[in-house]
Amino acid sequence: MNSTNYVLNVVFPEEFNATSKARQDVARFLLREGYIAFDLKIPKTKLSVIPVIKQAVKKFKRGDTLVFQYPTSMGFIVDTALLGVLKTKGVKIIALIHDIESLRDTYPKYRFDKSVAFEARFLNGFDYVITSNVKMSQVLVAAGLKVACSELEIFDYYRRAGKIGFKQFSSATKFRVNFAGNLKKSKFLKEIIVNHPKSLGELTFQFFGIKPNYQSIAQNVVLEGPYPPSVLPEQFLGGFGLVWDGDDLATCSGPLGNYLRYNNPHKLSLYLSAGLPVVVWSQSGMATFVRTNGVGLCVDSLANLEETIKLLTNEEYLEMVNKARAIGVRLNDGYYTKSSVNRALRVIGG
Repeated sequence: MNSTNYVLNVVFPEEFNATSKARQDVARFLLREGYIAFDLKIPKTKLSVIPVIKQAVKKFKRGDTLVFQYPTSMGFIVDTALLGVLKTKGVKIIALIHDIESLRDTYPKYRFDKSVAFEARFLNGFDYVITSNVKMSQVLVAAGLKVACSELEIFDYYRRAGKIGFKQFSSATKFRVNFAGNLKKSKFLKEIIVNHPKSLGELTFQFFGIKPNYQSIAQNVVLEGPYPPSVLPEQFLGGFGLVWDGDDLATCSGPLGNYLRYNNPHKLSLYLSAGLPVVVWSQSGMATFVRTNGVGLCVDSLANLEETIKLLTNEEYLEMVNKARAIGVRLNDGYYTKSSVNRALRVIGG
């Protein structure tokens, strides 16, 4: 009997609305490759989750393969139950990691151990693990991850079917810094929006998101409204896309900033999908990808950013734009998702 490849798609009750674009895009690209969507409809009460899981997995047979988008966002109990039932049916399971919650100190603690070692032991229940980047792989292996693993490198970002177009970014815009996301999330954002410290020099900032209710806005700051993910890449007018988090401008500090050492923020994919070069923290998990592909700047502190851009020639900036566009084409096609899953299938024999 022929085996079937599935991709997990967790469907939440409407009021949760918890499905992210990153998860949607993983499913989209794999469905194009002939995968079947495993739609797991989560009930409103966790008490009825186990019966739902047992009913949902009846379609699986021994030798099938599932790309499990980890975590499900329904909590460790649901993830454990789903993994356990699938393993008893002889399904090969690839974990594609979106987040490692034990590395994110802001995540609510469970009543039991939720250390990195605990999460690594849980991941050993999978047949293969796709981590976000090398730094995430290293910390998980050090914590006890034993199964085969490799790195996604970056999340893909679907814009539209077919060939995508890019705006013509001028080198005259290179002192513009764009940031898209939750504008109330981190302390460093308020510092820029309200004060625009002298250390930032003549940099101008364009923010995309729900506007915070601050009494004053600094001069070199423009607040745009939020845009749907499908059209947001078309709103950038040049410069750089900023991937930064935490409490201050000097470094990525605090729990949110420290998590950048290991994860792949989706806004990195957003910027590059638009052909926009990026600025990332030099100690982040993304820095190697940015340096290797020549798609942006890696800085220790935002206080150094203006000077770093001044040292960049117009030709060098435009070269970054061209390289960012090349990555953007790959992201729209699902290159990194397909490559990493195919690599896993070669190892586990799916």
